[in-house]
Amino acid sequence: MKQVARVLSLVVLVALLATPFVSFAQGDPRCNGLSEADCQIVVQAADQMMGVTAFTIPNFEGNFELNMTDSETGEPQSVSVTAAGHGAISIPSVEEALVYLYITEATMDDGETTDTITDAEVILTPAMMYVKYEGEWYGGAEETDFSSFDLGALDFNTMMDSLGIDLSTAITTTRGADAELHGQNMATFTTNVDIGQLLTALLSSPMVGEALGMSGEEAMSPEELQMMGAILTPMLTGTTLQTEQWIGLDDGYVHDISMDLVLNLDMTMFAPEAGAITGELSFDIELDGFNQPINVEIPAEYKSLDDLDTAVPNLGGIGNALGGGM
Repeated sequence: MKQVARVLSLVVLVALLATPFVSFAQGDPRCNGLSEADCQIVVQAADQMMGVTAFTIPNFEGNFELNMTDSETGEPQSVSVTAAGHGAISIPSVEEALVYLYITEATMDDGETTDTITDAEVILTPAMMYVKYEGEWYGGAEETDFSSFDLGALDFNTMMDSLGIDLSTAITTTRGADAELHGQNMATFTTNVDIGQLLTALLSSPMVGEALGMSGEEAMSPEELQMMGAILTPMLTGTTLQTEQWIGLDDGYVHDISMDLVLNLDMTMFAPEAGAITGELSFDIELDGFNQPINVEIPAEYKSLDDLDTAVPNLGGIGNALGGGM
């Protein structure tokens, strides 16, 4: 059980490092494979995005799928969520942060029940969450830590240096054909993450071994880390990650971010009855209106968020399937 916990901890660490927000982080691994001129476009856009305190989201599309086998019944389980819409985010400070999403359509399927939501709205503040569903507002206390949205506090290169991790062999970026979006030409960049090389880079750091040490246990030795890599790398065969960003050649902002993660986690070594956990996470988000005022009206009257369980009962089922217990 402790070994499984360590493996899951490493998987979570890989997932956190391999997010599209790497595009916003400081550091040179993003430029691996780029010319000096193209690298400057990426680095300058990253620096400029650090100062963004508000932006609109003209369009977003997302898809999440997860397939697994119930370890007790042996029956296949699946959950999927798709969503599309638009919105805005304003974070002048952590205390004044606000996220607004208009969901044009979202479909949720837990393998037994499918729910489709159209024309819904979500407002999220540090202390409250509001949802508009079928013309009714629901709200309630929902504490959210917006400090993780502080791009200015994110220094990817310093973090990797402190851990002794070199990601230059795990990340490769190429420049594609220019495109047009929001009235200007865009430089497009595609980043591919080699999952095997990413694991090798992570497991070469003694500090990662210390981080993966369970409470009350000694840190994992380099030999143990190497053994874990030999176990985990083949388990993730078929897992791929690709991100893309479009940078305005006039204003220097990142105007589009997309990600496509294909998961193939073979758990048979630890739980033969579980087989493989497969899935996909993909999304595309457009960004515009940088540092412009965001005007969102907070509802003065609303029903309890608990009433949403009755209005959309499948939300709870999907939460349980994901292990979140919504």
